[in-house]
Amino acid sequence: MLKLIPGAGSVMNAGVAGALTAATGEGWMRLCEQVHTGKLDVEKVTNSWSDFVPGFLDVVRKMAEQKLAKP
Repeated sequence: MLKLIPGAGSVMNAGVAGALTAATGEGWMRLCEQVHTGKLDVEKVTNSWSDFVPGFLDVVRKMAEQKLAKP
């Protein structure tokens, strides 16, 4: 509904982008803080990250296959 008002859609998109950027920055800051204070071991983060990467790559592969399958 707001997209019907000129300019309101752009303001809405900018607000969402700003919120996502702020949330990403806050998460990164907290991660770095925990690594710096020794509450989190970097090796554990590296090992945990590998658990998520194959799932992410599967999603990207499936999306690419869907795009290529469209006529």
